[in-house]
Amino acid sequence: MKEAKQGGLPILCSKDKTVIINNVNIVLPDREITSGSLVIKEQYISEINDNPVISSLDESIDGSGLTAVPGLIDLHIHGANGISITDDDPDSLKKVSQALTQFGITGFLWTTMAVSIEEMDKVMTQMADFKNENGSSCYGINIEGSFISPSRAGSHLVKHIFEPKVETVERWLKMSNDKIKIITIAPEKTSEEFIRYLVSKNITPSVGHSHANYEQTLNALSYGASYFTHLGNATGMIHQREPGIVGAALLDDKSVIEVICDGVHLHSAIVQIFIKVKGWDKVIIVSDGTCVMGMPPGVYKWYDSYATFDGESLKLENETIAGGVLPLNKALKNLLKFTNCTLSAAVRMTSLKPARILGIDNLYGSLTPGKVASIALIDKDFNVAHTFVDGKLVYSAHLA
Repeated sequence: MKEAKQGGLPILCSKDKTVIINNVNIVLPDREITSGSLVIKEQYISEINDNPVISSLDESIDGSGLTAVPGLIDLHIHGANGISITDDDPDSLKKVSQALTQFGITGFLWTTMAVSIEEMDKVMTQMADFKNENGSSCYGINIEGSFISPSRAGSHLVKHIFEPKVETVERWLKMSNDKIKIITIAPEKTSEEFIRYLVSKNITPSVGHSHANYEQTLNALSYGASYFTHLGNATGMIHQREPGIVGAALLDDKSVIEVICDGVHLHSAIVQIFIKVKGWDKVIIVSDGTCVMGMPPGVYKWYDSYATFDGESLKLENETIAGGVLPLNKALKNLLKFTNCTLSAAVRMTSLKPARILGIDNLYGSLTPGKVASIALIDKDFNVAHTFVDGKLVYSAHLA
């Protein structure tokens, strides 16, 4: 694995210094500033100015040609740079946390595959003990594969799909120190009791990897489900006589949908339709990133088999898509291309709305004075030049 190097950054990492980013374009919630300045004091954004500022006492970054966006928050990611959540490595979470900074990801949920109980236990224990060190903040666990439908397993291993039981989640909550944030469920095999239990524990029940019909999905929503895992993938699409999961998701005013914006999982027109019908504030862009994200094309180990990465997609031997390979910074670029929206609108779906789902939007998700300085500086091609997490400069492309 090629890790983003952390050496050479100690001056700008100090929380007691003031850092000025000058001559930078700044994406605000309601507008964009051209060639302004952004001031970080301790770990917070203290000032945002329409013009550069001059101060010989402060550390400075020349942001010429760069754009400051709120740090990206990926709620659905399994791995990166050759590392997977299921690796038998006690430092896998730490390594992924550091690797994600090169993509401008400042926060994420460690998302599980369908694996054995023993492997899930290791994930929970690793999450409970995790402390971020110069990497992206891990806000908790997203359980995707454990309670899905075997008939909609996708690339998940069917033999490790379990019946949704309250006692299983209770056990994992204790092991992880209450770090479980989202759990994917299939409504056709999930009880009202299970869904209501998740809600009572502040866990978001997410509909996905399911062949539920429209009525079954509406029932799940009435019990407390409020989220949809990568809508349109492993959920089927709308049929003229059966609206299904997608129909229920698009018509429900309260729920939020995930969209994989890589141009492979969904046609660009489908992305446009989903956003147009659902609305800008009800869509979150995720990567569904796997261990292949950030790696060169080739054949990679996948469970007990192999998957082929051709540079654009990762597929099993039967042509099933095996997860995402496009990092969130490039998905953001696609989003602008697919929808012709403004960058201010786009980052709501990659930063602000994910922060709201996690209940941390008072501190994260937008560039606003008083909020925590988790920031990505990107160039015109959406490559990441610098990443700040909680006021610390944790990645610079020229040092990687």
